[in-house]
Amino acid sequence: MTKNYKLHYHPNLNLEKETTIELKSVEEVRICPHCGIATSPTFIDGYLIGDNNSYIPPTTYIIFHCPSCNKLYIAKYYIPHDYYITNDMMPYDFSPIFPSCTYPGKHILPEFTENIKQLSPMFVETYRQACYAEENEDTIGLAGLGYRKAIEFLIKDYLIKVDPDNKDKIIKMQLGKCIDKLDEDIQDIAKAATWLGNDEVHYFKKHSDYGIDDMKDFIQCLVTDIERYYVKLKAREFVNANDNATK
Repeated sequence: MTKNYKLHYHPNLNLEKETTIELKSVEEVRICPHCGIATSPTFIDGYLIGDNNSYIPPTTYIIFHCPSCNKLYIAKYYIPHDYYITNDMMPYDFSPIFPSCTYPGKHILPEFTENIKQLSPMFVETYRQACYAEENEDTIGLAGLGYRKAIEFLIKDYLIKVDPDNKDKIIKMQLGKCIDKLDEDIQDIAKAATWLGNDEVHYFKKHSDYGIDDMKDFIQCLVTDIERYYVKLKAREFVNANDNATK
């Protein structure tokens, strides 16, 4: 989800000269670095900083309030140099602004059930690696690739569990074809997560109104749905084994 924010701006860090600008379509920070809970934070204040004389590119710092734990945190955003036109360092085009990191930095390791760990250990490992990348300012650009890779591990490992005789075929199959083999009621959530993952991999972003947080929401929903089917599969195996034992 994106928001519009009005920020303070001091051209070339001149504190005596201030103006107010509006950043549009900024990706909302939804995970609080203090409590780790996904919320819609309250905007408190924000600043755009840049200095043409010192070659400091425009960077945005926004203060948010978390309604869950009532603590404040700072989100940092950056505008790539190739995308802005300057007039005393005043950006002309605000549309390509990207989240960088949040302060204070705090790693919260995502937890998964034993069923998911058993079904797809590579999904769990890759997803956690993507979380590490997302929390590190130097590697945040790689996070989306990691989440996209994790999706593929989860879906293919599930299909292999359902249809072990076609394991080699499933491993080599394109992810889109694998999604078509899923149960119909979870195909949409799998497609949504994958399409946003593809946006993080490719040069052109097709779904600019959605970001990594949306993709993670879809992945979490997909995890829940796949686990439900996985547990049903385990129950079926248990019942069949007992039926055969009593014959």
